[in-house]
Amino acid sequence: GTLTVREYLSIQARLRTNLSQEKREKRVNVVLAQLGLTKCQNNRIGVVGVRKGISGGEARRLTFACELLSNPPILFCDEPTTGLDSFMAEHVVVVLSKLAKSGRTVVCTIHQPASQLFLMFDRVMFLASGRTAFFGTPRECIDFFEECGHPCPHNYNPADLIIHTLAIVPHEEEACRLRIATICDNFISGPYGTALHADLDKVVTAPVPKGRRRVNFGIQVVALLQRYFVDNLRNPTLARAKFLQKFVMGLFVGLLYLQTPLTFIGIGNINGALFYLVCELTYASLFGILTCIPGDYPLVVREYHDGIYYVISYFIARTLSYLPLFSLDGLLMIYVCYWMVGFSSSFTQVLFATIISLLIEQSSVAFGMMLACIAPSYAIAASVAGPILTLLSLTGGLYANVGSLPTYISWIQYLSWFRYGFEAFAINQWNEVNGANSTAWNDQVSGETDFVMNCFSVPSFALLILWPRFSC
Repeated sequence: GTLTVREYLSIQARLRTNLSQEKREKRVNVVLAQLGLTKCQNNRIGVVGVRKGISGGEARRLTFACELLSNPPILFCDEPTTGLDSFMAEHVVVVLSKLAKSGRTVVCTIHQPASQLFLMFDRVMFLASGRTAFFGTPRECIDFFEECGHPCPHNYNPADLIIHTLAIVPHEEEACRLRIATICDNFISGPYGTALHADLDKVVTAPVPKGRRRVNFGIQVVALLQRYFVDNLRNPTLARAKFLQKFVMGLFVGLLYLQTPLTFIGIGNINGALFYLVCELTYASLFGILTCIPGDYPLVVREYHDGIYYVISYFIARTLSYLPLFSLDGLLMIYVCYWMVGFSSSFTQVLFATIISLLIEQSSVAFGMMLACIAPSYAIAASVAGPILTLLSLTGGLYANVGSLPTYISWIQYLSWFRYGFEAFAINQWNEVNGANSTAWNDQVSGETDFVMNCFSVPSFALLILWPRFSC
């Protein structure tokens, strides 16, 4: 909704055609002029009821414009005037009429058109109970129903009369079906039906033309990435909220665990802080994705079924577009609290903490996208996500030693990025700690890190990315 009309058409042209950039721009200009969108080409599209944008009639014409970019010989329009006032509806039908006169076949389905709209169509077809009740010009239609005993009164919409005539009224089903059958039989046996069959006999069969080929996979990803990046940049509210929330949480963690000493109790506190960071990186990213993805669903489904791009193209582009939004905010939280808590802060440890944070967030994003695509609504996705995250966090290594979990539930730990993220943070934190003083026992807890690692059954394969530095 934040793209302008021209930007949207330019991206659609990139997705739908294999033309060069110069030819694409020319085609966009032609379509803008053809559909009367030149004046609003720099206006943002907007979202109905959410963000102000172009009018309903302009939005409907923009839909036609997208289809015309590939210059199709046939255009199917499903109820193009639905939801529009009489003026906008007439404007849309005028545009469709011009397209038909330019050499295209335009097929529309329409319910209860105004009388002036009804007379603007070159041919009309009425269907009733699965049969053809009439096919011909609007004037012929009025004459035919008058011959069948259903004349149209003066100053009355003929389309309304015909629809009422062909309708099946409750409690009068038999009489209505008999009337419809009589009308359909009269059409088939009359001059209009005979002329239609004669025209059909003249139709020359030809090979079915090949369907439109999708553009290159790389072009699909780049075009979609451009669309989503621009949308993110022009909708900064979510980004501001996420960065503010992460800054506040980082500050809170830093103040809560401010300069925690390496005592026996302090080690437990630091491990708690590390696990909390894993949880915060997970929950905020996952539920943030659950609120964002459903908004894409209607457009993605329509464009996918139109054969414009592959689902994997959308997934890659959407994931990449979310990288800044669902990565930098987590790093902000980590950096705010890192030195306040007193985590081990050599250059390599800070670097690996950064990498671990990114991996945790992207794992959460991927899982959130999966739930958003599977669940039919946000409410269901959020309801399913809660218990799953609880199971994954319980087997993450803080609440229970993963080596002592019952066999019937221990397998969950291998699916838990809570476990891998926490173990990676723990290895990164304690690997270079030479000793820790216990204020309770007045002795050293451990001269090595094996004590801390064994508390969580950290295996040697915790994260392969850490192997150049650590040997567990």
